[in-house]
Amino acid sequence: TIVVMAEVAQQIGDSRVRAIALKPTDGLTRGAKVRNLGHGIQVPVGDAVLARCAERIENEIGEDMLFFRVGRDEFVVVTRLYEEADARAIADKIFAHNGETVRACGRDVPLSMRGGILRVPDGELSYFEVLEEMQRVLGCVRETESRECRT
Repeated sequence: TIVVMAEVAQQIGDSRVRAIALKPTDGLTRGAKVRNLGHGIQVPVGDAVLARCAERIENEIGEDMLFFRVGRDEFVVVTRLYEEADARAIADKIFAHNGETVRACGRDVPLSMRGGILRVPDGELSYFEVLEEMQRVLGCVRETESRECRT
């Protein structure tokens, strides 16, 4: 099996494309089967963009809210808000930064943040259950490409 990441440069027709590859294509032949990943080539821009996302989130939340990174590019904001509309208002303030650009690795990278809202019943879930539910909501956001998932 040969794995080569390529980005479509031109749609030729009849399920054929002309593509630009990021590494040698030795061994590939015309008519080889390919898989559409549903997005262009993604260049990792790392900690610079994550730091800017974190900065924007931190600027939008209240002093009494807890904010932390839970993995890769995922952050969590914990609040004492009871009304979903209040949580949604904070999420909307954070999402308003989508489209702003961050300079990283010599290029301008547009921010694209999505989120989930999880309401935890008072005293009914253990810490483990809360973390499990949080991961479920984050998984929903990743899988559905939705801007927001909630429970």
